[in-house]
Amino acid sequence: MIFSISTLNVSGWLKTLLEINPAAIYITLTRNALMATERLSAPGSQPYSKALCHVWKTIGQQKGAPTKILYDSAYCPSAINPSHLWYYATGWAVLALVVGFFFFWRAETGYGRG
Repeated sequence: MIFSISTLNVSGWLKTLLEINPAAIYITLTRNALMATERLSAPGSQPYSKALCHVWKTIGQQKGAPTKILYDSAYCPSAINPSHLWYYATGWAVLALVVGFFFFWRAETGYGRG
């Protein structure tokens, strides 16, 4: 099962570190592309509302809670801005390209020798 990191109950800096992990970013982007409910209920996708976020934290995680409560999580603060996920994904892709290029370029002299 793949779960949303933003719903974990961990400290702020640890949640931020987990959310900017490249694998988590690409999984979140894929999940948001395929499931409209995930996109609409992602923490930080709506303006912060203390009252609605409190409803999510107290009632939304109980068994048998109404489906409407799921969307109240959108009013909770997010460790990273959901609209910036594409920027983080692009940054990780460029970093992987640059590091991979230099790694394989430096090791090129050893290819096919031996």
